[in-house]
Amino acid sequence: MERVPTNVAMERLNAVETIERTIVELGEIFQQMGQIVAEHEFLVQRIDQNVGEVVHNTGEAEKQLAKYWAKISNNRNFIIKVFFILIFFIFVFVVFVA
Repeated sequence: MERVPTNVAMERLNAVETIERTIVELGEIFQQMGQIVAEHEFLVQRIDQNVGEVVHNTGEAEKQLAKYWAKISNNRNFIIKVFFILIFFIFVFVVFVA
């Protein structure tokens, strides 16, 4: 077996130690990221629930607006009818009484 010079062996040892430290740091970073994801899971679920409520409330608001529009439309027809009846009575009063 060949004997490797000491400088080359030391450089390789330093390179392996550097790689080991980097791998340990990456492990810590991934562990922190896992904790952050776990912390945000509740917030994501809450946001999803709120979006569901917004969709439901928007649908209900649309129904209420449709009811209101129908009510206004019916009132508009009633007001137009009353207006024509008043014009008719004014016309009859002006033509026959005056």
